[in-house]
Amino acid sequence: MFKNTPTFLLVEGDQCFGNTVITAIKDLKRVFPKCQIIYAVDCLDYSYRNAVKDLVKKIFYGKYTNHCEELSETECRKLKIGKASLAPWENYTEEITTLSGKQFKYNDDKATKTSSVKKASFDF
Repeated sequence: MFKNTPTFLLVEGDQCFGNTVITAIKDLKRVFPKCQIIYAVDCLDYSYRNAVKDLVKKIFYGKYTNHCEELSETECRKLKIGKASLAPWENYTEEITTLSGKQFKYNDDKATKTSSVKKASFDF
């Protein structure tokens, strides 16, 4: 199967705070304690660019972003960081609300709740 020190390529589309990749790294290292991880990410939030620096062997990224909106417009211009890009299915207000740890209020929330079958409920 795997040798004692496998190398994994961990790929992500858009890293904001780094919580998802940190969880993936911890899971890999729990199963393969001596593994090495190479991390490739399309967009990397500048404020959290070092979130996994000490957890991986190497980081490759496409571009820096300010998705978490912790940099001023002046800082973004100085660092040549453009506006955050959104996928066609994303909504800017929803993205910023959820990045702030808040629940986004959907326009069709009531209709969705009444027409959907509830499968599970979680208290956070």
